[in-house]
Amino acid sequence: MNLSDPHNITTGNPNLQPEIGHMYELTYSKTFEKGTNINVVFYRQKNSPDIKPYITYYPVYKIGDSLYNDVTITTRATIAEEVRSGVNISISVPVNKKFTMRSNIQIFNRHLKNIYDTPAVINGLGIRANMNAAYQFTKAVAAEIFGNYNRE
Repeated sequence: MNLSDPHNITTGNPNLQPEIGHMYELTYSKTFEKGTNINVVFYRQKNSPDIKPYITYYPVYKIGDSLYNDVTITTRATIAEEVRSGVNISISVPVNKKFTMRSNIQIFNRHLKNIYDTPAVINGLGIRANMNAAYQFTKAVAAEIFGNYNRE
């Protein structure tokens, strides 16, 4: 148990079952004459059972001889099944010998069944995107800038 904050306790779970995952992918990749590369991946991933954090609230919780008020205990449990299906598209464009731009977007459906949650089944659209620009000043010095977007 991590008791560094007695109102927000985290603990391990020695009874965890292993997470079992299956992943299927179909990939298309193309490199063009001037070095531009595009990669498209369609995928389906299923984890069953799936390990998820599980939070329990206690108005009063006893640890040893001490009583604590308003305590949440977070542990991990094998309580869910998750299926993700989607597409991942990435592109890399060498603008010139020193400057390269890269981008990636992933769009997926997330289907989650959780036996201890209400609602027990959740479906949601997820989007992750990033953009990256790199400039090579010398063989030993480079600079990169990037941005990310994540909605699940």
